[in-house]
Order: sequence, then C-alpha cells, then structure tokens
Amino acid sequence: MRTGIYGIAATRPVALPGGALHLGVEGFHLALAYRKPLHAVQKAVLHADTGGIFGAHGVWMNASDRDWQDPQSMSQLKSAVASAAGFAETEGPLQGVHGDCNAKTLQLHGDVARQHPLYWTTCAWGILFAYSVEELVALMRDHDVPVAPDEEGAGLLLTYGSILGARTLIRGVRKLMPGQTLTWTPDAVSTKERMPLDEIERDIDGFKEATSLLDEVFHDSVSQMVAVNRDAGCVQHNLLSGGLDSRLVALATARHLDGAPLSTLCFAAKDSLDASISGSMAQEHGWQHRAHDLGHGKYMMDIESVGEYDGCVNHLASAHHRHALSKERLPNMGLLGSGQGANVLLTDNHKWGASGSQVLHSMTLNAATRGVCVGAAEEAWRATPDVQRFKMVNRGFLYTNSGAYSTAAFGVLWSPFTSGQFVRAALRLHPDILKGQRAYLTWLADRFPAAKDHVWERYNAKPVLGARLRLAQARALWGARFRRALPLRTPKSMSPIEMWLDSSAEIQHFYNDTFRQLSPWMKHYPSLEATVVRDFATMNAMNKASVLTLLLATQAWFDA
Repeated sequence: MRTGIYGIAATRPVALPGGALHLGVEGFHLALAYRKPLHAVQKAVLHADTGGIFGAHGVWMNASDRDWQDPQSMSQLKSAVASAAGFAETEGPLQGVHGDCNAKTLQLHGDVARQHPLYWTTCAWGILFAYSVEELVALMRDHDVPVAPDEEGAGLLLTYGSILGARTLIRGVRKLMPGQTLTWTPDAVSTKERMPLDEIERDIDGFKEATSLLDEVFHDSVSQMVAVNRDAGCVQHNLLSGGLDSRLVALATARHLDGAPLSTLCFAAKDSLDASISGSMAQEHGWQHRAHDLGHGKYMMDIESVGEYDGCVNHLASAHHRHALSKERLPNMGLLGSGQGANVLLTDNHKWGASGSQVLHSMTLNAATRGVCVGAAEEAWRATPDVQRFKMVNRGFLYTNSGAYSTAAFGVLWSPFTSGQFVRAALRLHPDILKGQRAYLTWLADRFPAAKDHVWERYNAKPVLGARLRLAQARALWGARFRRALPLRTPKSMSPIEMWLDSSAEIQHFYNDTFRQLSPWMKHYPSLEATVVRDFATMNAMNKASVLTLLLATQAWFDA
C-alpha cells in the first residue's frame, strides 16, 4: 500500500496522533501528517513556520536539489507548494500541501497524471484529506464525519470499469483530479486545473516540428528518471511488452544509462506475442530480461488491488502487473520505467467530433447499469468536453495509471509519456498528423529506428508507415469487430481473461463463491441490486470483476 500526506484544516481546533504538526489561529486550524515513504527515490517532509505548515511527498524529478526535504532546501519547497503556478513547474509523482494561517487557506496539489493521488471531503467545520480512501475513511470515522455509499459512484464503476470524474464510492469524497490544485478556506472550496486543457491549442501540424518537440520533452523525462534512480543508488528496471510505448522508453533509457545495465520485465501469457517480441528485443540489445508467465490467469483471483485502487478501478485493471511484481522480485527498485499513457495521446484513432453521449457509449462495458449514473457520467464529460482529453484524463490517468497504485508496494511507476511537459507537447499535435499514428511513427522512424526491427503487437506488423501496416491495421479492426459480434478469442493475447474464466473451474468458483458471500452488501445500492443479482452469472470477466471490486470495497468501508 502506498503512503503519503493526510490531514485536516478546520474552523475549530483539531488534532491528529503521533508526529503530526499542529498550528492555528482563531477560526483556522491545521493538523497535518504523512506516512513515511517506502522507497529510496521518494522523499517526504512537513515544515512549520510562524505562518503555516507546508510540505510534499513523493518523487520530485526536476528539483534543483535532490535532497529537497532537508531544512536547507526549505525555500525551494515552499516556493513550489505555495501556489498552483509554483507546483505547475514540478515533475514526477508528487503531492504537495500548503496551509497558510495568515490567509486562512489550505492548498493541496496533485501531479499531472495522478500517479500519487489525494482524496478529500468537506464537512460543516472543515476539510479532511488523505493519500488513500482507506486512510481518509479512518480519518472521517475518528472525527465523526459520516461514511456513506455513493450509488452513482457505484454505477460508474459497474458501467465503465472505473469511476469517471471526481467521484468515489463514498458520498462526498472526491478525487483531487489530475493536474489540479484544491483551495479551501472557511468560506469555500474550489479546484483549479494548473494546465487548463481547453487552453492548449493544437497548433503543431508539421511532422518535422512534431518530431523535434516530442523528442526533446521525451528525453528530458527519461533522463530525469535515470538520474533519480542513479542518485538514489537504485537499479534501472523497465517494463517491456510487445507494444511500441514501452519499447521507446526502453531504448531511450538505455541511451541515457551510458552503458550501465538495464533490466526489463514482461508479464504475459507464455505463448503471447508480447512475450516473444519483448524477449527477442531484450536479447538483441543485451538487456537483462525477465519474462513472467501469467499461466492460466490465476492472478484474476488476487484481490489486493481493490484497496490499492481505492475502489475506484476494476481490480483486474492492473492485477497482472501487480502479480508479476510480487513474483518477480526486482532488486533495489526505484522508479520503474513504463510506457503507460502514450496510447490516448498518440496512437488511438479518435473520432474528433464525437459528442459526450457518443464517447461515453464507446467506453461502456455494462449498459445494464448505465441508467443509475447517467447524470454523473455527463458531469464528468462536461468537465473535459473533448474526446482526446476526456479519454486522457478518465481512461489514461484514472484507469490505466492504476498500475502506479499496484506498483507502490514494490517501487514507483513512472512513464515519461505522463510528464507534464510531454502531455502539453502531445496535446498540441493537430488531429491531421495524429491520424493513422503518423506523427508517432514518423518520430519513431527518425529518432528510434531500432524500434522498427520488431513487429508491433497491436497489429502483428512492423511499425513502418505504408501499405503493409495499413493492411494489418484494417485486419485488426475487422478482427475486433468480429470478436465483439461472435464468441471468438484474441489469438496470442497477453492476458486472455475471458478464455481463462471460461476454461478454469477454479476461477469460476472463486468469482461465483465470492459473489454469493458478498451479495448481501448490494443492499447499499438499491437501484443496482436487482440488475446485478440477475445478471452476474452471465457477465463477462471484466464486469464480474467490477462487481467484486464494488462489494469488497463496500464490505471494507461501510457498516453491514
């Protein structure tokens, strides 16, 4: 389980046990604390001065002083967390806090991709926040703040496989959304995008300019990752699959290591394309490679990730990732290199003029539960009413990046594609050059030619622009349509969960027996209960997992 900052700002005196810092003036009181970092690359500190309390927790990748937690670096840290503009300059999975007793203001800062998350809730006398829902629930109970289920949040989880937008499974508890700063005063609470997505113009329409821009910000992020690990004395480990994103990160990482060893890990079914492609590439480049065989999907019964995902994401989202890290112990891990986040920015074929209802329909996994959360889903869309940016936030950062949460017990996941400067750069690319992955593949061909030597798992073809790739893409598109219409399985899949569920009596028994034991907890969601009880037996693997995620979280946080 991850660690981080937690605390309270209130209009009345409040207290936290242990080594918490307390400070207050009439009408404004602070009680702040943190759980110690788990890994050498992470730092944490809270400072108190005459005017308030400030601090941060996580990995500040571009800090001018790597020991930013030291008292000698107090001014650098205070400048970074004292305002949204200051925190906008930071990079890395970092959370910050600044409580100002003179201005009677609390500010909370989350990182761009929400890899180091914060949750918050308000009550009549203040605001409570924490780095996990579990910690926040404990804080709420200790201070007699009601903990009640949110049926719309539950509906979002069952319908989309994760909770879109700022909601959670707990009424009134909100996520601090990616790239946002929260400001609380005794009179009001507000959140603000530090990098307003709708203000980023798509003004890059040339391939040469796009290549130069992407390459510069990408290498900046990779070099920061390598430097952080080197300074902390950690080994450089990277995830490597058969896709392009992790491939580019590995090639760039090896370049910045200047001959130092690179360790790679692939987790996939033994006979999958991901396993064969990653193994071949690692061998060619001399990387130390580990291949974790997902076997016949027994990891699908691992439910530790329910708490790690704070009940907001289907427990299967990155369960295979967590299972691999628990079995393949990577020595002295710091920042674990990853390619997460590139798809929605560079390779997905977006329908650029799509309406909110069209986008939400395309993301629906279980239409039977959609009626309960229509309003909540539309609210999430209105917050980011653009297909690419909505999917970046809600699918890329809130769902795919759940891998960061399941990594927390072992190391710190980092993808250069999720740095603030890379996200800003990628969002500037015009749709015309993104079409058909042309901007991405042009960059790859020009700056990473070795990436073309192995096939791209998504299409089982080499990533070279031209007729051959277009044919492979057309085949993949029609194959996906046939598989949606007919009971067909994806051949050579990294993680064929439907096949594993259908073929394993053990997995079937686990899902059915767990549902039987926990189904009484559905009473907390009366508008969903009848549908879930009726449909569970015929649901696919992902929808069954969403139900179990909901019930396990409900059992953990609410009264019977």
